[in-house]
Amino acid sequence: MMASRKEIQSLSFDLDTVSFEMRDYPVSWHRRFVQCCIYWTIRTVIKCRVKFGKFPF
Repeated sequence: MMASRKEIQSLSFDLDTVSFEMRDYPVSWHRRFVQCCIYWTIRTVIKCRVKFGKFPF
């Protein structure tokens, strides 16, 4: 059940809020490396599409 904005505002005067994420876990160096490679590849493709209107090759 989701709390409404009004309920959250009324509780914020007396209470603190904590959020627990199911997928919040330490990331291994291998996974982080792969994520960085994917990020920079996508970023390069987007920059090329903006500059040339398409991927140059």
